Amino acid sequence: MYLVILKCLVKKMKLARGHEPFTVTFITLIMMTTLLTVIFRLDGKIFFVGVIVLSAIEIFILFFHRDPERSVPSLPEDIILSPADGKIHEVIQGATETVIRIRMNVLNVHVNRMPLTGTIKEIKEISGKHWPFFGFINRGTIANARKVTTITSKWGYYEIIQISGFLARRCVIYHPVGTTIQRGDRFGMIRFGSEVDVRFKQFKCSLEILVKKGQLVKAGQTPIARIISEETNYREK
Repeated sequence: MYLVILKCLVKKMKLARGHEPFTVTFITLIMMTTLLTVIFRLDGKIFFVGVIVLSAIEIFILFFHRDPERSVPSLPEDIILSPADGKIHEVIQGATETVIRIRMNVLNVHVNRMPLTGTIKEIKEISGKHWPFFGFINRGTIANARKVTTITSKWGYYEIIQISGFLARRCVIYHPVGTTIQRGDRFGMIRFGSEVDVRFKQFKCSLEILVKKGQLVKAGQTPIARIISEETNYREK
């Protein structure tokens, strides 16, 4: 009965790539618990508690790996969309680079999407700690393990930085170097929470920031910045 219900949930809910090892592991544990209880005639209460705990973990994993379909808004190509669900934690706009930091929690959809159409030039994995992200503490932002993906666009280079957290132990990228991905398409995911930064370091144009600290954003839907180019200025005049 449990497996039938679970199968219906999986069929109804679109799940992110890579959920299979987690799902199969906990389904196997539940089946083994049931089998051992029958064979060794274990206490029914122990069996009931074990199945409830394993089922709760399995439901959380399914919920975490949800990947709902989203329609990318029809916006000018110079609008940059959020790469992640979450809350704007910080916006740094300096003379040489602009960084927009988005904090995620375990309740957010964790599939990341392309903020701007471009081609993956380099994927770099940097080892580090797994500090939790609490409030204004930036220890995780600075010291945690991460994947830095450099992307080239028609306006120059930018980076998507996936930062692991206390629970998030793996940053996943769906595409190899050389792949061109459209704005709003699925890019990758971070398993079990943390932070996604977008850094415009070698960008030919200036940016107009469209979000503010504390604002909630959705991957592939919320505009976070607008590219200000000579062509844009000309059109506005």
